[in-house]
Amino acid sequence: MKKALDFMALLLGIRTANNTDGHRRSPIIRWRTWFPLLKWTFSLLLGGFLLLLLLSLLTDSYVKQRNTSQKLNRLGVAIVKYHQTQTRWPLTLEEVVANSPVLRDLTVDSWGKAILYQPNPARQTFSLTSSGKDQQLNTPDDLVQVIQTMNRQD
Repeated sequence: MKKALDFMALLLGIRTANNTDGHRRSPIIRWRTWFPLLKWTFSLLLGGFLLLLLLSLLTDSYVKQRNTSQKLNRLGVAIVKYHQTQTRWPLTLEEVVANSPVLRDLTVDSWGKAILYQPNPARQTFSLTSSGKDQQLNTPDDLVQVIQTMNRQD
């Protein structure tokens, strides 16, 4: 009878005193085995997510600043071309971008604020100013580009 019970226990995977080959591990022992692996997996996933979040926050500001600087450069070129063709400085940016949908996008910085255009015809200069990340003018994060042109003497 004892051998029959041991045989049945072996088939069911239950450990007995005489049968140490077929045994089921208790759920607690399985949890102890898998817990460190799950803990490390969760830690790595959480750390990776936080790293991606931090990188996206840092690069977003950098990319917006770089794109706005490029917009200021292209807008400056458009204003100089306007001055060369019209022989006068535009009073507003709308004059420069009036018939060009491509140039119209240049009048707004990457943060959605209008770019400030300040001509100074007496000195043959003009400045283009973006309010920057904080969207307030006259703060340290403003992007300013001053362009000076020269009159050609024939």
